[in-house]
Amino acid sequence: MSGWRHVQAEGEKLMGELKWKSVRVVGVDGAWVGGKGVMVAVDLGDGSLLEVAEVDEKDSRALFTWLKRLKEMHDIGAIVSDDLAIYKQLTDELEIGHQVCQFHVRRWVKHALKGLQAELDPAWQGVLEKVEEILRDLPLHGDRLLHRLWKSLPGRSTPPEGKRTPLEKLRDLILRLSRDWQRYVAFYADVGIPWTNNRTEQMIGRLKSRAQQARRYKTTAGLLRGSTVACQFWA
Repeated sequence: MSGWRHVQAEGEKLMGELKWKSVRVVGVDGAWVGGKGVMVAVDLGDGSLLEVAEVDEKDSRALFTWLKRLKEMHDIGAIVSDDLAIYKQLTDELEIGHQVCQFHVRRWVKHALKGLQAELDPAWQGVLEKVEEILRDLPLHGDRLLHRLWKSLPGRSTPPEGKRTPLEKLRDLILRLSRDWQRYVAFYADVGIPWTNNRTEQMIGRLKSRAQQARRYKTTAGLLRGSTVACQFWA
């Protein structure tokens, strides 16, 4: 058997062995690999690959079907993901725990606050500092602090379809953080849940690198089998 065929056969075997592995906490993330939408699931207990599947992260129904199958096959109790709204909806539907990667949260909030800092009246600059402090300290009940902060700001004065003022943008941002807060601190309630999704993102980075190097992959199935073999050396 050629080296190529051996890798493909070994990949098929490994995918079968991983099929019913029990995993409590899984990291999930999507990427474009070989011109196709691919989802990666990683066992965050030991950092090993659980599955690579041809699923477009933007296709909510396909993503739901994939996550539902993963939950049923692997007895998953919680996932760690980025801050896309779709994951919040689907984890609620599937009744599984959800930790949003702190790296993603801090990155987008920092960017949003920086933009508002240049637009807001000086009288409200202190609110930005309070939001930064809460996100930095991550108190368990930060949602309550944020809700009180939200209530202290003036209500919206522009029509729903109108352009929001900088203060209204800040108010909406604080409300979003308050509503999603328990997803940002789920790791407090379960020591098995990491607060970032770094392991999954590292795996995706390596898969992309491999896809660029392995030009012999003609099909997605071949790519997935080959990547499954390679990932065993990355855990």
